[in-house]
Amino acid sequence: MNREKSVSLTLRGFDRTAQDVASLIGVNPTRLGNRGEPVRPSVRTLLTRSYVQYSMSFPSEYSLCDMLPDFLVYMGGVSHLWDVQSQVQPEFFEFHFDLPVKKSEESQEGYFSTKDVADIFQLRASISLGFF
Repeated sequence: MNREKSVSLTLRGFDRTAQDVASLIGVNPTRLGNRGEPVRPSVRTLLTRSYVQYSMSFPSEYSLCDMLPDFLVYMGGVSHLWDVQSQVQPEFFEFHFDLPVKKSEESQEGYFSTKDVADIFQLRASISLGFF
């Protein structure tokens, strides 16, 4: 599996179909699934929650502080996501950052601006970081 520097948004645990949520957001999801469907084809384990995931890759030199703002624009903006979130009421709303730091030739540093933190707070989102 070849991982890339990326940010993703996952909404999980809602009563609508994943396709309905994707339609509300208006961006093609990277992955989606509905409660009761197999986790993957040819696997017997069933999803316990519906989910929709969106992802955007970035060049390795892209700054962490620019990733979230650019991703939010791609997703339609904070107000749009807030409106969708209000309609869908997901149990889980998370931004995940995949960051290539282990094999990087440079020290990878980064930060979230106060605006980014305010946007994340407004969306009541969690943040997770994956380092590879």
